[in-house]
Amino acid sequence: MAVYDGHGGWQVADACSKKMQVYLEENLKGCKKDRDIIAGIKKAFDQCENDALAVTRVSFNAGYAKTAYVGSCALVAVVHENKLFVANAGDCKGVLLKQEGDKLKQINVSKTFSANKKYEQERLKAQFPNEANVFICKHPKACYVKGGLMPSRSIGDFRLKYREFNFHNFSKELGYRIPIPDYTGPYITHEPDIQVFDLTKDDKWLILATDGLWDEVSRKGATQLVQDQKFDEKQDKGKQIITSLLQASLDTSCKKHGSSRDYPSYMEPGPKKRNIVDDITILVVNLENQTK
Repeated sequence: MAVYDGHGGWQVADACSKKMQVYLEENLKGCKKDRDIIAGIKKAFDQCENDALAVTRVSFNAGYAKTAYVGSCALVAVVHENKLFVANAGDCKGVLLKQEGDKLKQINVSKTFSANKKYEQERLKAQFPNEANVFICKHPKACYVKGGLMPSRSIGDFRLKYREFNFHNFSKELGYRIPIPDYTGPYITHEPDIQVFDLTKDDKWLILATDGLWDEVSRKGATQLVQDQKFDEKQDKGKQIITSLLQASLDTSCKKHGSSRDYPSYMEPGPKKRNIVDDITILVVNLENQTK
């Protein structure tokens, strides 16, 4: 199960959505121990990264500048027997909802890798002590690695990973960006952080989503929303949760920007709509009856 959030273009996210599962199935075949599953997941991320890098190396030098500036966050969950493995490279988030009495308990199953996070800012400063601009904040909730990328982990975004995509002889009129001065990267990585959890009969729901949701609805808020959900037993429960999360996100975003609730529906895709509503992907997994 996975969600991908592309930036700078759709290409890397699209490629990951097609190939990550293939690579996972190849690498996890026959795996039983935790360390082997973790290694298999990391290898699948490596393969998606290497696929994108191979295309970029050919395309960038052939005049297609954008290939070095496009990337994707990736949040991948794997269930093996009664264990949940969650691999995250970027700012997508996951939450596990566990039944405790008549309440749902929130368990955050992923760490967020974004230049907005203080712990990532401290890590970047420690790793690059001589680069005062290793991250730049346009305002407190809009910080960017080297001024160009909010996620501090992702697949792709090779300008921030390889010197060769900074120093070129192409004109900026062709879409090539000004090189990062005194480049000492890589500044970001595609390697996922992997968390492992034991699943029990009390685990009810797993929610994976892109930051378009979480910027408007916290994981605590999502837990409360599911807690308060009045289900129509004739309809799929997971779809009902997705609809409620999406509506809550859009309501909050429109109110924050002084927009009517219907206005974004009539807007053409582009920067103006993006300023009101981010792209949102939500995956809800029903874990009931999934444990032995």
